[in-house]
Amino acid sequence: MLTSVEDDRVLFLSGTYAGATNDKRIADEEQLRYPPGTTLYKDAGFQGYEPAVPQTCQAKKKAARG
Repeated sequence: MLTSVEDDRVLFLSGTYAGATNDKRIADEEQLRYPPGTTLYKDAGFQGYEPAVPQTCQAKKKAARG
């Protein structure tokens, strides 16, 4: 799902995929296009997804406590 930061509107919602299909694979198959100047904020399911946008941001996993 893609949403707008400014107004929290849903901009894109993919169809359903059978089985355990990760977000990156869905994004690759959907061939999404983004408006100029887009900054894409991704969660861990999009690891390795780097579309042609000026900037992508992804949260880093916290180190496990040991």
